[in-house]
Amino acid sequence: MTSKERAKLKSIASNMDTILQIGKNPIGDTFLKQVKDALKAREMIKIHVLETCELTPFEAANALAEAAECEVVQVIGSKVILFKQRKRDDKKGSYLDKDTKTGSGDRSSKGSEKAVKKTAGSGRNGKTGKLGRSDGKNRSKKGKTK
Repeated sequence: MTSKERAKLKSIASNMDTILQIGKNPIGDTFLKQVKDALKAREMIKIHVLETCELTPFEAANALAEAAECEVVQVIGSKVILFKQRKRDDKKGSYLDKDTKTGSGDRSSKGSEKAVKKTAGSGRNGKTGKLGRSDGKNRSKKGKTK
């Protein structure tokens, strides 16, 4: 994973909620199955490592990444972000399918792609073409005496 891809995934994950927690019994078969299912459904997940866990967040992230065959995007504090890219033939798109520079992937809303039309008089006085109020009144303090 490149640094640009990792940065894009970090920015997406910053708005995500944690969906799993690791507690006293760190990584069992049922927890591993939950992680795999969540990665299959969501592609990227955020996990909270509780203080009662025997493993540090970094150790837990590496163990989960190896067991679930995914990548660690970030370990920050007690949070772990894991990512497993979907296959290209899957119906749902991946976070990394599109250009990473623009940040427009398949996950973007369709409304954001609409073109914005500019009107002839937007931000300018339509009659004179000069910057100013739309009602034609100039409120500048130039030339005024007290």
